[in-house]
Amino acid sequence: ITIHEGNKEYLALLTSLLQAMPKGSTKYVLGTGGAAFMRETMVPLWDAYHKVARAQQLKIQMIGYHGQESSIDPWTRSEKMYHLRYLPAALENPAGVHIYPEIGVVVNVLYSTATQPVVAIKMQNDRLVQGYMNFFTNMWKMAK
Repeated sequence: ITIHEGNKEYLALLTSLLQAMPKGSTKYVLGTGGAAFMRETMVPLWDAYHKVARAQQLKIQMIGYHGQESSIDPWTRSEKMYHLRYLPAALENPAGVHIYPEIGVVVNVLYSTATQPVVAIKMQNDRLVQGYMNFFTNMWKMAK
């Protein structure tokens, strides 16, 4: 288990995980951050992150919350790698899970706010990955 805090460490973690994945792999995201996370973390990292994701020919399946569409869709539409579904809830969750099945890694993310940096907890465990993938698959069927 490793803990990564702040945008610089978060980007280094994510890009290292993407580079470790076989080309054409799929990354799964269960619970996306909303407007604050996009503004504070993802928009500043967008180009560097997606340069690596495109080089790896990555696919990303994401499950977000209905109330987040307006802050996520304008960005993800510009990248063909995303396939999103939304759960019918106006909630915003302060945390999410990124699943990398091909390399046996799960990353729990505490999404950034205007006053708190992003925090990512990386865990490498095949059983944990399988548990989260089972949960993701069931949630994917419920999302639209």
